[in-house]
Amino acid sequence: MNQIYSASPTLHTMVGKKRVNPTGTETYEFVNPVSGEIVKKEIVWTTVVLHHTEWRVSVFWLIQ
Repeated sequence: MNQIYSASPTLHTMVGKKRVNPTGTETYEFVNPVSGEIVKKEIVWTTVVLHHTEWRVSVFWLIQ
C-alpha cells in the first residue's frame, strides 16, 4: 500500500473487508497529502464474474 495511506487504520479495515466479502459498504478516512486535511469517503462494492474470474466493482464518494 502507498505510504501516504499506510497510517489510515480505517482504510486498512475497508481493504480487508473488501477482500473477503463479495459485497459491502464501508466508510474510511485518510489524510490528504497535499492539504493535510482528513478526507472521509464511503465505498460500495459488489462482485461480478467475467470469464471465470471474480472482479470487485466499486463506487466511492466523498462524505462532506
